[in-house]
Amino acid sequence: MDAKLLPLTLIISLVLLAIPSCVCQNDMQYRLCSQPFRCGNIREIDYPFWGGNRPASCGIPDFKLNCQGDVLRLRIDSVSYRVLSIDYSMHTLKVARDDLWNNLCPRFLYNTTLKFPSFTFPLVPGDLPEMLPYKVFNCNMNQTNSCSFYLEPDNQATCNGTILVPVNRSALHLLTNLTATSTTLSRALEGGFSIQWWVDNDNCNLSKQSGGVCGYNQDSGSFSCYCTDRPHDLTCDGTRPGNGVCITTTGIVISSIIIFFIRKQHRLRKLDKESNQNINKFLLTHGSLAPKRYNYREIKKITKSFKEKLGQVGYGIVYKGELPDGQLVAVKVLTETDKNGEEFINEVASISGTSHVNIVNLLGFCYERKKRALVYEYMPNRSLDKFIYSSGSLSSDAYLEWEKLLLGRQISSSFSLNVEAENSAEGWETGYV
Repeated sequence: MDAKLLPLTLIISLVLLAIPSCVCQNDMQYRLCSQPFRCGNIREIDYPFWGGNRPASCGIPDFKLNCQGDVLRLRIDSVSYRVLSIDYSMHTLKVARDDLWNNLCPRFLYNTTLKFPSFTFPLVPGDLPEMLPYKVFNCNMNQTNSCSFYLEPDNQATCNGTILVPVNRSALHLLTNLTATSTTLSRALEGGFSIQWWVDNDNCNLSKQSGGVCGYNQDSGSFSCYCTDRPHDLTCDGTRPGNGVCITTTGIVISSIIIFFIRKQHRLRKLDKESNQNINKFLLTHGSLAPKRYNYREIKKITKSFKEKLGQVGYGIVYKGELPDGQLVAVKVLTETDKNGEEFINEVASISGTSHVNIVNLLGFCYERKKRALVYEYMPNRSLDKFIYSSGSLSSDAYLEWEKLLLGRQISSSFSLNVEAENSAEGWETGYV
């Protein structure tokens, strides 16, 4: 990848990462509450009800439903009801007393009371049948057999204990029949009765029309509209106060990143311009005698991606390389590049200005900001210190003939003179002989 495209690629990646993460954090309620749940033969259970895979934020607290097997239950105060059907168009539930399901003799006697204003009994038009006659049935409670009966609430009969249970109109007609039995009563109770719920449906309708999902804010105890970006008060319209907080925050972050990279690129271009001026000045001064300038990509190609390491010296690592014309070279890649570009170019000029028949020549250099390297002639017999020392101690084979010792002394003398003259030791650590 082109290094110039890297900042732009990074910015695009941050945009793609920042926006989805913001949306994911804020639309979790939208995704959870947009999925109705099913229990038994009752499907599409939605707002204002919650339970199952719908968390409490998807419905009103009084409307919690509990699904056990195929039975859907609703608890109102201390009484549990089986939910037989839900009619969203009429906002009604058909429920039956759970404690009276297949049981005419409950252990505890509770009246059927509803929690106003969430639930009420619907007004049923029409005339009710005549007063129910006494209907007696046996009931065994606490191992005591008692005589029980059912009748209308207005009947003046005296009972030790009573409960009030509504039944639907068709079941009521059957109970007035003289042939009715306890089985008729059981069927009437299991047939259930209707209750009506009340919520502010206008808010929910507005939320759905704007593409939102109805929910409940548990902190404020009020209606909440869940949208794909974040929760809103009523609708998903962009004109509502507070919209776009997530997007605005993301925009600020992205803008800050873009400004940072623009300023960084401007600063780097300024440094590159100054360095190029120094390098051009150096190349013009030395003319054809100046070492060749390589870019970092060429250095990698010469060393075959730094495949063969020759050794490690101060401030760098030396690799074996090969130029396009087949000449072998030793490439010293600098690892500590705290010096500025001007100092590095001065050192290159100092090294290239030193010439001796017994000192390896500097063939080229690389300077790309922090990436810097020196290209020398390759000497196959390694360096003098590698020949003398082995594993940190004087080698047993470390002897030289008098001619080589004199040559070494001559090199050393020239070495010292040049170092003193140029006041720089950079590059001499690769003195191969």
